[in-house]
Amino acid sequence: MTVNENQSVFVAVSNISTMEVIRDMLQDEVKALIFPEPGADMVKMFDRCQAQLIVLAFNHVEQSIEFYERLKNESERLHLKPCRILLLCDKFEAEKAYSLCRKGTFDNYVVFWPLSFDPHRLKISIYQELRSLDNLYKARDRLRNTARLHAVIDELEGVVARLVDGGSVFTEQVRDVLEEAEELRVGALPHTDRDARVSTEDIGSLYDCINVLKNKVWHFESLCREVEHSYQGALKQVASAKPSVLVVEDDAFYRNIMMTLLKAGDYQVNFAKTAAEALGILQENTPDLILMDLMMPGMNGLEAIRHIRHNEWTKHIPVIVISGQSQKEVISRCIQLGAFEFILKPFNRQIFISKIEKALGSREAKGPANKDHWNMM
Repeated sequence: MTVNENQSVFVAVSNISTMEVIRDMLQDEVKALIFPEPGADMVKMFDRCQAQLIVLAFNHVEQSIEFYERLKNESERLHLKPCRILLLCDKFEAEKAYSLCRKGTFDNYVVFWPLSFDPHRLKISIYQELRSLDNLYKARDRLRNTARLHAVIDELEGVVARLVDGGSVFTEQVRDVLEEAEELRVGALPHTDRDARVSTEDIGSLYDCINVLKNKVWHFESLCREVEHSYQGALKQVASAKPSVLVVEDDAFYRNIMMTLLKAGDYQVNFAKTAAEALGILQENTPDLILMDLMMPGMNGLEAIRHIRHNEWTKHIPVIVISGQSQKEVISRCIQLGAFEFILKPFNRQIFISKIEKALGSREAKGPANKDHWNMM
């Protein structure tokens, strides 16, 4: 199995004998295999390593669930880069493991006990998960290229406008010069043999220069038309993509309201009921905008924004806070963390849509907007 040298595997295990069995099975397959040190805090140890794949190898599925919940709440780096979670279980808990993976709690599972059940399944599963990570990184690169395309087109718009306008002025000026040169050429035709001996060669050279200049003007005009055509095509291609919005909201009432308003505005919408779920979605998808509630079960919205701003892949995404909390210290904290806007619940449609359009219009900005533009009313 060939593993990307930038990828590593962290095995969360509490049983020493299980750890030794997994090490014997994988040490020749995985170059960077990390096990917890005896007595060490596994969450802190995970934060010190650079693992992208986590193998949960506890004796029971419930133990794996408890550790993963702790990891999501306490880890400083779990949400910074995409991670895959592989659950090991025994054959009596296979149905439960399947259900958890289908719900999206974990990415995959392996019936590991008893070993005779399928001794090679762990190896191929790890290979598949690492390959999925490779594909995910490639997809992220494509998303980055799309974001760069937006930025380039924004810059190109001004360049094309100046080129076309300047080209029109230039060609008009050249045409005037050509007309004057043509008039001079006609007026300079020799009328006597003496004039012919003196000026025929010069007139011929002038005529050749005029023709060359005419060709140059024609090629320049063609180039301007091609550039403008290419620009308009790229602009249409980007404009045809619907902006995507991730809504992080645990209240079903507000989720339904926002879904109705966003669908009516022709946006692509994805939902997360918790901050942890949202961070998981952001490992695989990069929306154009995030709408973030503050009070949610488990991790709150402020902590989620902090994770988003510290992640190199998500820090550029504008975040609009939508909350019923209007205390000055809450708003101040949102500003400090880099939230783009604040919408106070309950809100009306006009304010909701206008602030979304404003955030999407500035999504190419390098940082959050100045707090002076905030208006919750």
